[in-house]
Amino acid sequence: MKEDRNDLEAGQGLIVDSPEALREHLRGGVREALKEIFEQEIRDLCGKRYHPEGSNCRRAGTAPSYVMTDVGREAMEWPRVRREKADGGTRGGVPLKSWKMAESPDEWEAAMMRAVLCGVSTRGCKRLRPDDFVGESRSSISRLWQRKAAELVE
Repeated sequence: MKEDRNDLEAGQGLIVDSPEALREHLRGGVREALKEIFEQEIRDLCGKRYHPEGSNCRRAGTAPSYVMTDVGREAMEWPRVRREKADGGTRGGVPLKSWKMAESPDEWEAAMMRAVLCGVSTRGCKRLRPDDFVGESRSSISRLWQRKAAELVE
């Protein structure tokens, strides 16, 4: 029996019915992948959740933060890990390598440099991607351009 082509097309609309829905679906996939990477690193440091394996590191909840993606800053919970002292207290936070890579501004810097190279003024970049400039000063793109240009000259 032949499959009804209209049934297939109708089923496709249930998952993604617009370009924005597709982008949101992809963003969700990236977020889940990042969470899995963070969880694996934490498991390596602390052991399984609720069953630590004699490590001196402990899970310490989360804090609001962000990671950098190709579409800009994405809000995400920062998983915290603390190193435990011999007396039972904590000694301070343990930096996660995967988190440091995820919050790296390299992608943001590359996007801003592409915009400037395409003729957008350094002051006009904020209008292109306003969400990327939260917490940035108006002249940060100019300083970035100066720094990158100096690196190219050297």
